[in-house]
Amino acid sequence: MHRPFMYSCFLSRLNVLWGKSCIAYYQLSKPFCKECGPTVADFSCRCKKQIEGTKQLNHYQSDPWSMQFSHFCTSSSASFRHSSSKEHRDCWNCGRDTSPVRELFFCDCGVVQKPANELTFFDLMVLEPSFDINSKKLSEIFHETQKKLHPDKFSSKSETERKLAEDQSSLLNKAYNTLQKPLSRAIYLLELQGISISEESQFNDPEFLMEIMDFNELISKAENPSSVAEVETLNNNKIHATIQKLSKLFHAKKYTEAKNATIHLRYYTTIQERINELKRSKLG
Repeated sequence: MHRPFMYSCFLSRLNVLWGKSCIAYYQLSKPFCKECGPTVADFSCRCKKQIEGTKQLNHYQSDPWSMQFSHFCTSSSASFRHSSSKEHRDCWNCGRDTSPVRELFFCDCGVVQKPANELTFFDLMVLEPSFDINSKKLSEIFHETQKKLHPDKFSSKSETERKLAEDQSSLLNKAYNTLQKPLSRAIYLLELQGISISEESQFNDPEFLMEIMDFNELISKAENPSSVAEVETLNNNKIHATIQKLSKLFHAKKYTEAKNATIHLRYYTTIQERINELKRSKLG
């Protein structure tokens, strides 16, 4: 079979990308001071707060990653991340108005709250939205929170609280699994920017796809542990270099280039999966 024809067939197969995750949408609202009195001083205060709020909103829209926040305290940045209608929720147990930012999983009365779906996976893990994350901190936060949501702690609780704890635990697992791996983390960060990598995405980079084709040929010809290890080393180097590139691109907010690099990482990850399968099936 001629190589051009092989490349054409291979290209048609490789142009299918998979892996979707939900896109987080933020509804923004301007922070206004409470209704002021008729005095000139109060009127000036209201105008000043409106102007400051508008400036912060414009800054957020032009540079959303620059907004810093914490889940253990309320802040002005949090009000920009969530609309006023979503900033608070009523506790199903005590009826108190609770904040999904400060009381992320539990109300102050001690019961589990319904998941705050408007928050991002980074919010749930109390991390800043970034490609470069502290994996150790992510793991510590995840396991510490999961202990609090463990089913054994709710065996004697009401059906409502058991179900809410299960929902929160499921959401926490999804957040952890997404942020734990560089590929899924990159895809999620892009989707927060409204950039989707879906099955309908088309990728046209003949030189890169030829490289992937060469990798597949090497895998097909690998018949012993040493040859497989050689291909795996080459691919691991590509993965490492791509992750480093993604770190720089996300830091520079070059999201279009980051999308292409993420697609590259997807292909290299698929190559690694094929290598793993080869080691299991043929090499034991």
